[in-house]
Amino acid sequence: MVLASLLLATAFDQVVAAERAFAADSPVLGLHGAFLAHLASDAIVFDPTPVPGPPRHKDKPPSKGTLSWGPGWVAVARSGDLGLSSGPAEFRIPGEAEPSYTGWFFSVWEKQADGAWKVRVDIGTACPLTFAAPASVDDALAGAEAPPAKRDRSSLAARMDGRSRIHREGACPATGEAARALAVKDTRKLDCKPLRIELSGSGDLGYAYGSCKAVGDDPGVETGYVRAWRRLPDGSYALLADVTLNLPEKK
Repeated sequence: MVLASLLLATAFDQVVAAERAFAADSPVLGLHGAFLAHLASDAIVFDPTPVPGPPRHKDKPPSKGTLSWGPGWVAVARSGDLGLSSGPAEFRIPGEAEPSYTGWFFSVWEKQADGAWKVRVDIGTACPLTFAAPASVDDALAGAEAPPAKRDRSSLAARMDGRSRIHREGACPATGEAARALAVKDTRKLDCKPLRIELSGSGDLGYAYGSCKAVGDDPGVETGYVRAWRRLPDGSYALLADVTLNLPEKK
């Protein structure tokens, strides 16, 4: 019945419904069961560098708490084969007054050959918030504007526009000028290398994920990132979202 409803919905509605179904399975199947049901077989998660997702949840003991979340921001390619979803989340252990974790997730969804949507990439950043599943979802690509005038593209901030979102640990996602300020505030000198770059069939939406290491620091200390890009009318690409995790502390 759920699959039949998804087939009748727009691709945007399908991704929203898939994310909500994933979240609804969390208290029913448990954290690990829900992830195994909705991750693609080759899905990637972060710890903090990219690692295969399914082994992180297979044959694991039940989680002591419940992970709750909901989509508040979604972008879907015109070709209907690639989607992005983001929203608030919390992990709460029964009996404890405060959640163990609050933050925002960022997921890449890909449509499978059978028409089902599965999570291809999943990452998240912690930030303080009072969790409530969003009642509505913003369409990140609705009414996309024309490209700005000629600009320098030598930095991440220079590739941003009013739709760009920045996710950083300790700060909930920012857009517009707040996002640009958050990107400029992040003065880490990171050498980031993509491990995978994917583009939708329509070419209007794409993403990359990979690893970053601090320039001039211990080469063994690395973290992970995910970036999403949207194509502008002139054929260039603007940053739609950037999620870069903190470098782990040296042992």
